[in-house]
Amino acid sequence: MIALERQKEILQKLSQLIHSDAAMGYSRASCEYVYEEDYDTIDMKFDFWKDNKHINRGLTVGVPSQMLPLATELRALMKEHTGGEWTSFTLTLDADGQAKTKFVYPED
Repeated sequence: MIALERQKEILQKLSQLIHSDAAMGYSRASCEYVYEEDYDTIDMKFDFWKDNKHINRGLTVGVPSQMLPLATELRALMKEHTGGEWTSFTLTLDADGQAKTKFVYPED
């Protein structure tokens, strides 16, 4: 499987995990993945909104442990494919489950 296809597959899996975990519904859901260079790990920050109100609820136990290896693999694939090493990326889903991504790279 070529790197771009695998990257797309990973983003789809991450989106599915967020969407599936939001059984109560949402108007927007986002998960920010932040690479911690000192520890060579990725931290996650997850948020739900419904009717323009922030819902203080984390992911269901076990879901983050499925997401972290995918985010780690995505970062490695992107680095290998383009040389880019993002420091964070945010995956946002709208009410229909449509995904958008925003990658942040270190400044030179």
